[in-house]
Amino acid sequence: MAEQNKNINLSALVSEHIADEQYAIEKRCWVELHGMLADFTGFAGLRLGAPPTPPQPKLPNKLFKILARYAGDLFRCESKYYPKSDRLEYWLSELVIKIERRVMDSIGLIEKQSFGTLAYHATRDEMRAAVQSSLLKQCEAIVKQGRFPAVREPSASIDRTITEAEIQQKERIQFVHSTAHRLEALLKESQMTNEEVAGAIGISVRSLYRHLNGGAIRKANRKAYGDLLSQKLGRKVTL
Repeated sequence: MAEQNKNINLSALVSEHIADEQYAIEKRCWVELHGMLADFTGFAGLRLGAPPTPPQPKLPNKLFKILARYAGDLFRCESKYYPKSDRLEYWLSELVIKIERRVMDSIGLIEKQSFGTLAYHATRDEMRAAVQSSLLKQCEAIVKQGRFPAVREPSASIDRTITEAEIQQKERIQFVHSTAHRLEALLKESQMTNEEVAGAIGISVRSLYRHLNGGAIRKANRKAYGDLLSQKLGRKVTL
């Protein structure tokens, strides 16, 4: 188990290149986010004798686009260096958590340094949801590109029959990811925050992210998800 959860080990040169590229991404996105700031009253331009201006329009979708691009660019910048491995799923789930925290921390830093707020446009939970949605899409893209450690199809130059075990493994991987997509849709429909869901199920938020990213869900947790969603949505839900 310890080997399964081993963190990825990138070379110093690659790590430095990632850091440099992510810094450039952050410089660009911080400028965009700074341009979305409103003062704490919701009126821009009322500081230090500046001429009065009308209230800023609320632009939640514009903010969500910036945050989604910010998170997605940071994620791709690092994940593109991840090798094919049976630990790829774990590495990606860890990267999702790291990038989400980085983007949300950046929001706080931008607001603190500029004495403004992005909450004029959307709540923290809504901003977090935009970041999470972008990151989950990035993981799905990696799966579709064939970088996920699924069963390899036989090469055209190799004449052999796929074993029953390989077929079962491939079906299991497909089932796990279809379950993750269904869980994501149901949780979105329930309108619960990740913290509320994790608390009700009795798991950590990190475990919830892994489930949403295709990680295996134990039978007891499947039942707990089903019971919680059945109660919230008013219909029978099973995973």
